[in-house]
Amino acid sequence: MAFKAVVLVGGPQKGTRFRPLSLQLPKPLFPIAGVPLVEHHIDQLSQVHLRTGFLLCS
Repeated sequence: MAFKAVVLVGGPQKGTRFRPLSLQLPKPLFPIAGVPLVEHHIDQLSQVHLRTGFLLCS
């Protein structure tokens, strides 16, 4: 079965809980184990049979 995926990447928040780290870098780009957080999500989605994928940014 083919799936569709939607990944919510950002929002209007200023990332106050991640300050001072979030002053220079958006939360989806924070490195986790040396890789941006959003890339971890994309890697996981690439392991399933996706028909369509969307990254929703604001």
